[in-house]
Amino acid sequence: MSGAYIHCGPALVNWNFWNRHKFQEENADVQKREELLRELAFDMRQRGASLVELLIVLGISVTMAALTLPSTRTAVNTFQLSSAVTAAASAIQSTRYQAIMRGYPFAITFSAANKNYQVSSKPIGAVSFSNVGSAILLSPNQPITLSATTTYQFNPNGTVVVTSGNASFNISASSGTKTITVSGVGNVSVTP
Repeated sequence: MSGAYIHCGPALVNWNFWNRHKFQEENADVQKREELLRELAFDMRQRGASLVELLIVLGISVTMAALTLPSTRTAVNTFQLSSAVTAAASAIQSTRYQAIMRGYPFAITFSAANKNYQVSSKPIGAVSFSNVGSAILLSPNQPITLSATTTYQFNPNGTVVVTSGNASFNISASSGTKTITVSGVGNVSVTP
């Protein structure tokens, strides 16, 4: 007999045959694993993006952001100017309504230096106006400019007297200028 034999129970097994058979099984497993890895690598190449493709997408994104940034900034500045003008017009109307409702004079002062407004009242029997609450900024987040310090005094009958400044003043920002005008009977108008 050639080769070594192993006694496994009732049968004798040729050791060389056994080794060749095991080697073929292991080799087949290795080949299957290599084939699966090649397929997986091929799939990964098909699904992934190259560095050049990623750089092109990044370049397009940066270009789009650069193009939209100025228009976004202008829109935000315009909104903030409109917000400051709306706050001023609303404060004027509210102060007028307070004078009519309470039956004594109210005043509102827009400060060009502080970019805020202060409401004051002169109750019946008082000698002078006193502040109602604290001063309120017109636009806390944007640098705005008022053309002049202006004070409007509202009488209980709804009429308005300008005690300092003019009947109209401007609020300006980087996005433009708007003019607020108060008529003698308290009508507020805003012109661009």
